[in-house]
Amino acid sequence: MNNTREALIKKIKKLAILADQGFGGEKDAAALLLDRLMNGHGITDSDLEEEKTALEWFRYKDDLQKQLLCQVLYMVLGDGKTYKRKDGRGKMMAVYCTAAERIEIEIAFDFFKRALLEELDRFFEAFAIKNRLFPPPEKRTEEPEERELDENDLLKLSFMMKGMERHSLRKMIGGPIDG
Repeated sequence: MNNTREALIKKIKKLAILADQGFGGEKDAAALLLDRLMNGHGITDSDLEEEKTALEWFRYKDDLQKQLLCQVLYMVLGDGKTYKRKDGRGKMMAVYCTAAERIEIEIAFDFFKRALLEELDRFFEAFAIKNRLFPPPEKRTEEPEERELDENDLLKLSFMMKGMERHSLRKMIGGPIDG
């Protein structure tokens, strides 16, 4: 199989997963494009079902992404052996998987990475509010930009803050010194 056909089949496999697991218009658009590409290039379902397993490498940037990648690998592959290595270009992890599993891992890792960043932003906002990490009014040179929060966002922040402990520097340093 030549490289152009392999690249096309790889793209078609990604589309097949999106057509199967996507939502709403995204799923419908992927299904239409999938059908058009398969018919236009004479690719059959059996061409997509090759189950060759190969060692596939995945990049991650930090410990949090590494943890997320491990969870995605577990979700897609179940219990499997992972191999880790670090090179000059970044951190990488490898597993034995099929081409379809690789595509599923890539799509899921990208999707959940973006979702995790959104949730971390919300978590940080709740943490800053809960711990009052803002200067007193007399130290503010300008009014902070207020962001419009809908009822759903306010509810999420409220529940998140309720589950957090308030941390205090005074507690860490100790109480007042008797002398």
